[in-house]
Amino acid sequence: MPDVNLIPPARIARRQRNSKIRLWTAICGTYLILLTALALSAHAFARDTDDSVIEELAFTNERIEGYKTRVSDLQKKLASLKAELEAGQVISCQPDWTRLFVLIGDELKNDVVLKNCQLTATNKASGNAADRAQEVSASSPSAFLADRQFTLELSGFGRTQTSVAQFVLRLERMEMFDSVELVNSRRQSFLDNEAVTFNIECRI
Repeated sequence: MPDVNLIPPARIARRQRNSKIRLWTAICGTYLILLTALALSAHAFARDTDDSVIEELAFTNERIEGYKTRVSDLQKKLASLKAELEAGQVISCQPDWTRLFVLIGDELKNDVVLKNCQLTATNKASGNAADRAQEVSASSPSAFLADRQFTLELSGFGRTQTSVAQFVLRLERMEMFDSVELVNSRRQSFLDNEAVTFNIECRI
């Protein structure tokens, strides 16, 4: 199968968001370690009743509260970045269909003309609409997209029946479709001559 990448540049943005999440996670971990160390120090200082130790303990407690506040703020930022990452994953799961259409255009040669291209999506699993709606609400957006099957419908004109048949073979040789089916073809007047009109279904 040709090395054709249908994933849009949104994947790059997703990687950048992953890097941000790892950075904020590391920062949160560092603050938690400092918080634990300060808590242990405070516990050790509590055994001494010396006035200077009491003052140090009060200062340490203030620092702990400050760290708690900063950790809380960092956790909120981390949650926000995770939400952005999930939204980016949904977008990145959608192929860049324009690249596919460019490849199909290259296979037209000089003997086939397309008049219509239509891409439709259906659920791979069967079931009534209510059951499917519940499944979608319970699953992640990426899982929902993975459960979709696409059908590309092509219609147009070929010079001859042989031209149409060869176009179907070229689509199959692209190895980008699960199946390529010539639904129908018939001779029809086209401009000042006759041509073969056709309808093809490609399942992805």
